Amino acid sequence: MALTKPIQKKTNKSRLRRVSDWLHLWLGIASGLVVFHLGITGCIFAFQKEITEFIHRKEVFVEVPANRKTIALSTLTATAEKTLGGKKKNLFSIKLCRARPGLGV
Repeated sequence: MALTKPIQKKTNKSRLRRVSDWLHLWLGIASGLVVFHLGITGCIFAFQKEITEFIHRKEVFVEVPANRKTIALSTLTATAEKTLGGKKKNLFSIKLCRARPGLGV
């Protein structure tokens, strides 16, 4: 019966290899964080309208009271100009939409 030595793996890496491994690890982590940040901010930018509507749903979606009465747009414009101190706005945006059932409104 012959006695044999167990085969051992070489654990002594060259200095260049250790530096290369260390740089690969930390540069990979840094670039991964950059890509993660770009992904998150890109998603926020892409869904900005939906996120804003969800967060500020009480301000964006207003319930119409049952005993409402219609006011002319010219009256609303005059009231807005009076409230703004005589400053005239060039653009009024009125968006008529139905409540979205998924938002709980």
